Amino acid sequence: MFIVSLNDTTIVLFVLASITSFIINAALLLNFANIKKFMLNNDEEYEDISDDAGVSDDTGDADDTGVSDDTGVSDDIGDAGDAGDYDDAGDTGDAGDYDDAGDTGDACYSDDAGDAGDAGDAGDAEITQLDLITLSRCNSIFWKNLSYNSHAVDLLSKRFEYEKSLSDEEYRKMPSKYKIDWVALSQNNNAIELIKERIKYEKTLGDEYIYQNISEYSNCKNKIDWSYLSSNQNAIELLRDRFKYEKSLGLEKMSK
Repeated sequence: MFIVSLNDTTIVLFVLASITSFIINAALLLNFANIKKFMLNNDEEYEDISDDAGVSDDTGDADDTGVSDDTGVSDDIGDAGDAGDYDDAGDTGDAGDYDDAGDTGDACYSDDAGDAGDAGDAGDAEITQLDLITLSRCNSIFWKNLSYNSHAVDLLSKRFEYEKSLSDEEYRKMPSKYKIDWVALSQNNNAIELIKERIKYEKTLGDEYIYQNISEYSNCKNKIDWSYLSSNQNAIELLRDRFKYEKSLGLEKMSK
């Protein structure tokens, strides 16, 4: 036999080489098996992630998160950053500081004032009480000129309520163009009810109250002016009541 003729050293070397070859082959097989297992695990994890995210092979399927490709996702309209938050301090900045443009950081630029978001359809919507309140706090409207407007009586009424809420200091520091002109309003044919409210309010101020002057009129204060009210065609009832009141005072008091 060939093996019998080999010496002991050759036999030992042959056996060691066989064992080494077996170990190397076994290591390679084990490494290959580990690589395959790793790849399978990655595939399973990828499938799990895809399933959780709602990813499907069909291009029309929406994922589980509810996000779809359609463009119908709309913002919640009317979000005005806590809509209706107004500056109750009179929107006059620090102690009534105004610039010429009338920008006083007031609430008239609130998003609530007609932000419909949909193709501008709010332009045809009816003006609500909230709209009037929002506009009444706006110190960039020339309220002096608006006092002549016979179609703005509801808005002027809300402005009157706002002006009454101001302190006397805040009211006096407000430029005249941003306040109701009561001499002008005395001539407004549609403002009779508002004029009545103002007359009652002026009585509460007392006879010692000092009204501000109006530069456009000679010797006129910013209050109901009965001489201009006499030109108001709807003021006959008020003029009658005024006549009775003055008659009750007597000539001496009327002359004061």
